[in-house]
Amino acid sequence: MIATHVLPNVLCVAALWALLRVADGHVLIRGTYYGWIGKGNLGDEGLRRICFDLFRNALHTVERESNCTNCFGLSIVAIHPSYNSGGTEECASRGDSFIIMGGGSIMDDAEYTCALNSAVTRPSFAFGTAWGGFTPPFHLKYAAYLEDLMTRPDEAFGAVVVPLIPQTIRERLVRMSRVRRGGVRTHLTRDLLLALNAETKLDDIGDAGVIARRWARTVLKRREREMLASILRQRLERSRFASFLVPHSTPRSSSLVRDTAFPVIFDRPAVAINLASCKHGGPFQFHACAHHDAIAEALIGTIEHLVSLGWDIVMYAMSKEDLPVIEFVRVRVISNLATEMRGRVMNLKTVPELPNLLALLESASLSIAYRLHGNIFSCAMGTPFVNIAYQWKSLAFMHHLAAVSGDDEARLGLIRTDEIVRAQSQGTHLGAISILSKVDDTLARESQNRGVTRACARLRARAEGLYVKEIRRFVSDVVSGDSDG
Repeated sequence: MIATHVLPNVLCVAALWALLRVADGHVLIRGTYYGWIGKGNLGDEGLRRICFDLFRNALHTVERESNCTNCFGLSIVAIHPSYNSGGTEECASRGDSFIIMGGGSIMDDAEYTCALNSAVTRPSFAFGTAWGGFTPPFHLKYAAYLEDLMTRPDEAFGAVVVPLIPQTIRERLVRMSRVRRGGVRTHLTRDLLLALNAETKLDDIGDAGVIARRWARTVLKRREREMLASILRQRLERSRFASFLVPHSTPRSSSLVRDTAFPVIFDRPAVAINLASCKHGGPFQFHACAHHDAIAEALIGTIEHLVSLGWDIVMYAMSKEDLPVIEFVRVRVISNLATEMRGRVMNLKTVPELPNLLALLESASLSIAYRLHGNIFSCAMGTPFVNIAYQWKSLAFMHHLAAVSGDDEARLGLIRTDEIVRAQSQGTHLGAISILSKVDDTLARESQNRGVTRACARLRARAEGLYVKEIRRFVSDVVSGDSDG
C-alpha cells in the first residue's frame, strides 16, 4: 500500500539519514542497478534505460500522491561488478538506499554473488531477473527433454531441473529467492526458486523488454519521441497473405530513420533478422560452437528463399561482436543472388540505438531473431516473430508467453537449434525448410488474428501493470523507511 501520510514528515525520521543524502534542498535516494552493463549488449542496456525511467516515474507518482513536489531526488548507478576497481568487494561497501537486481540472466554469473549477498540485507528489487539456463552444448543435446519438462506441472519442472543445476548456481538461486520485492522473468524461473525456497515472495513479473513500446512512447527524449512517432505514422501495414510465404503483390512503403546507421526505406514487406556470434551460442564465428555450419547454411538458405519470394531483408546486430556475423551472411547470400536482387539484402553497419531498433521492428512485417531480446522487442512492438532458440532462456520466454496469454499457439514460431541441425543433416535444404515452415505457421495464424502478436498484447498488458504497481510500492516503502528488504 502506498504510504500517503509519511512523505511530508519524512525528514523527521532519524533512521532515514543512514540511507538518504540531502542534496540541492531535497533528499537524494541512492540505488545501485546490478546488471550485464558495459558489455555493449543492446538488450541489457535497453533494460537499464527502461528500469531507470520506471523508477523516476514511480518517485514522481509517490510525490504527487503525497503533495510533496520535488521533495526527493533519485540517483541510480548501473554497474557490472567486474567493471569496478574494487571488484566484488565494492558492492558490499556501497551505502545505497536500495539495490536493483537487473534484468537479464545474472543469476548464472559468479561475479554477481556479492551483489546477491547485499540484496538480501537491504531493500532490494528484482527487475525481471532470470536464470539463463544450461550452457549451449548441454542445451543442444537435451533441448527436447528440457522443453518437454516445461509443459509439465510446476512442481515437476522445479523438482526435476534443480538437481541438474550446478551447486554454485543453486546457491545463487537460493539467495535470489530471498529478495522480497519485484519478480523474475518467467514462471519457470519462479518455479525453480520455489523448489529451492518455498517461502520466496518473487512472482513472474516478466521481462521488462516487453513494455518497450510503452517506454518508447512515454519517456524518450523529445527528439526520439518525434522520430518514433513519424515512423509509426508511416508504418508498414501488416500484409494479409493469401499464400503466406509470398508477400502481397501491392508494394507497401515505410520510411525509417535516415541517419548513418539506418539508410533503409522499404518498398516491399520486410523481414528483420538478428544473428549472434558464437560467443553467445550463435552458429558462426570460428569453430567454437557445435554444428555452426549446419545452422549457418540453414539461415542463409532461408534468406535466399525469402528474397526470391519478394521480401526485403534487414539484418541487425545487438552486440558489436555480432557485426562480422551479419556481414558474413550478407556476402554469402548476395553471392548466390541475381544482380538485380542483391540490393534487397541489407545489414545495419553498427549496433542501432534502441529507438532505431524499435522503429525497425515496428516497421517490419516479420522478425526472425536469434538473440533473446530481438524476440522480446519484436513482441513489444507487435511484430510477428520466429524465435531460433539456442538456449534455455529462449525456450522459457516462449513458454512463458504461452502460459500468460493462455494460448499454446503463441509458441508455434519457436524452433530449437537442434531441430535445425537435425533437419539440415537429412538434406542440404531441409534446414532452411524447417525455418520457413515456422515462418509459414506464424504468418498463417496472424492472418487469422490468433497469432503471436495477440499473445504478446496480453503479455505486455500484464507486465505493464505489474511493473508500474510493484515499483511504485517499492519506491514508496524506500522513501518512508518501511521496506522490509
